[in-house]
Amino acid sequence: MRPNESSIYFPELRGLLLKAYGPRTELVDLAEGLAGVDTAFIFGSWAALYGGEWVDEPGDVDVLLVGEPAPRAVEDFEAAAEDRLGRPVQATVVSPAAWEHPLTAFVRTVKSRPHVQIGVGPDA
Repeated sequence: MRPNESSIYFPELRGLLLKAYGPRTELVDLAEGLAGVDTAFIFGSWAALYGGEWVDEPGDVDVLLVGEPAPRAVEDFEAAAEDRLGRPVQATVVSPAAWEHPLTAFVRTVKSRPHVQIGVGPDA
């Protein structure tokens, strides 16, 4: 079964399903295909929504990539993700060492707030 993408209802139905299930399912294969990434997470408002927090309309999708992917590959990931989701995607890269031993406020904050793994790594 496949959706009729030419239907006038398709954009609204797609948006409703994204709101109901979120971007995680759409990002799994993109993240798994990204060389140099050990693990990946959604964080920010979408992760809070997954965690059960009431969030007004989530906007962009914040993705944390742990590893050392090529900068161009990250740009391609963002572009492909934006095409699939129909909304902005902001990917941030941190090294595995920075993730394991957080020295920056950014990494400590991401680790302390809801974050949802998206199909890369041993726990996916």
